[in-house]
Amino acid sequence: MNWREEIKYPLLRSASFVLRNLYRLGYLELYPSRTITSTYYDTLDNYLLSKGRMDVFPRYYVRTRSYNSNPASLELKIREGNQSTKVRSADPGNEIWAFPDPVLFLLKELGLSAPFPLLPKVTISYCRYYLEHPRYPDVVVTLDDELLCSPFPGIPDVVFSKGVLELKFNNQMGAMPPLPPGISCAQGHSKIQLAFNSVYRGWPG
Repeated sequence: MNWREEIKYPLLRSASFVLRNLYRLGYLELYPSRTITSTYYDTLDNYLLSKGRMDVFPRYYVRTRSYNSNPASLELKIREGNQSTKVRSADPGNEIWAFPDPVLFLLKELGLSAPFPLLPKVTISYCRYYLEHPRYPDVVVTLDDELLCSPFPGIPDVVFSKGVLELKFNNQMGAMPPLPPGISCAQGHSKIQLAFNSVYRGWPG
């Protein structure tokens, strides 16, 4: 599996303002923007992260993801610190999130197990812009705007920042590329935390 570094920075200014500045600084569109919709399943790792446990590695996240109006695919994302990789199911379907069996099968293929049935917990959608870094050709800069969160029943609303800037790069670079100059961001972190009612509440760890 191919691993790469991913660092997210919540924006302190509007995403449209930051995007205009990036274009002015010479960042070029890598390919057209697209709307991403992801549904995340309840997993032990998601629960521990929501409780502030940042020391659990590797972490496994199960989600479905669709781009624009294309069918959703099933993904297992594995994160080790800021490094991540993912495995995508070859059997996509718009309603696949409603059936836990494909998720459990995917986990079994990877030698993992889930002590509880996997249930969808939250759906997040946003418009993602893809930019090419003018000084580091191997670095992809993404900018997420129009972030919307649709929790399932019993889950509190999630409040996002004005947008999220993310640096994605090969972990063989040896150093983290700098943020674009003049971009106001909060401290970088690897994942937006989602707090929700979990079947893992009280689970050891």
